[in-house]
Amino acid sequence: DAPPRDGEGEGEEKAGGASGSKRKGDGTNPYQALKRPRWNDKQFGDLTVSELEGVVREANALKRQCAAKDEEIAQLREIRSERAALAKQVKALEAEVAASQKEADKCKNAIKDHDEEVATQAERVKKALKQALSFQMVYQAAFKEQLESQGGREIAAFVPNVNQEVVKALGLEAGSKNKYSDVFFGSFITKMSNGGKLVMARTMSAKYFKTSCELRVDGTYTLEGAKKPATKPAAAKKPKKKAKSAAKGAADEDAAANEEDEDDEEGEAHDDGADEAMPAALEGGADVE
Repeated sequence: DAPPRDGEGEGEEKAGGASGSKRKGDGTNPYQALKRPRWNDKQFGDLTVSELEGVVREANALKRQCAAKDEEIAQLREIRSERAALAKQVKALEAEVAASQKEADKCKNAIKDHDEEVATQAERVKKALKQALSFQMVYQAAFKEQLESQGGREIAAFVPNVNQEVVKALGLEAGSKNKYSDVFFGSFITKMSNGGKLVMARTMSAKYFKTSCELRVDGTYTLEGAKKPATKPAAAKKPKKKAKSAAKGAADEDAAANEEDEDDEEGEAHDDGADEAMPAALEGGADVE
């Protein structure tokens, strides 16, 4: 046997002393770790070839399962990245939708303001026309007969720079159109002038010139309570025409009869002259054929 090296005995004694101090009286060491079985409660050295073959097969199956799981994990990661990208797109689209909604609200408000502006302009045009027509309604003693019995005096008002939207809001269109003044202005236009109350006639004419964007309104005004001039019915004129034609026919017949009488008189005179000339010729010895 080889002699022990220096320090080995002392180390073993120290280790034995240290371990001996921790052992119990029965000589067992509770802190010593037990050997764990490697496969089915068997140590690795006790495994048979068939058991090792089963272990290898199980290991290969586990590898295949791990590969499948790795593929699933990769797919899940791709899906997760796609979801993240979709979430970003959704956020961007939500921001765009919010911006579009704001623009739509602005457009709606602008349209509403524009409609209100058009309605306001239409009311201003009506007010301007009403004032212009009312200013022209004047009463004088010289106009009394015209205002009472001749259908009234004509007046006209013009408004320039009227766009088609305002014209449409007024219920008009390009060209001439008859309107009722009380409906168009909301009430009859009346005015007191020199002790007489003047009223604009209900029927008026509104004409819009599309090329010059000018609106013209023509109407008439009369005294309040004035009677309209009487108009003769059309049926009463027909007998006159017949009477005229009958009178004309009678005159033509009289003229024809007079011409016949004149022809008869001329024939008689010619016969008388011939009768008178015949004896004279006989007396003078003239040959008579």
